[in-house]
Amino acid sequence: MTAADVAMWLAIAMRLGTVERTVTVEMKTNFLRSLRRAPFLCRARVLKIGRQLVYGTAECFAPSAGILTHHTLTYIRLV
Repeated sequence: MTAADVAMWLAIAMRLGTVERTVTVEMKTNFLRSLRRAPFLCRARVLKIGRQLVYGTAECFAPSAGILTHHTLTYIRLV
């Protein structure tokens, strides 16, 4: 969950820059498969940037196992 949260924060920072602060408001996680002691990657995508909220999704996956988790995230813009 931490890796997905960081991936989403980085995706938002790529769109808004690192000067604007954002904080996680809500995160829903679906665990699809387990993985032990193997490397994995997380990919996040910003779906909508609103005036106050940012919405997105993230997926963590391993080349050997496929999709491990699916996340929906909401961030608030602290302006």
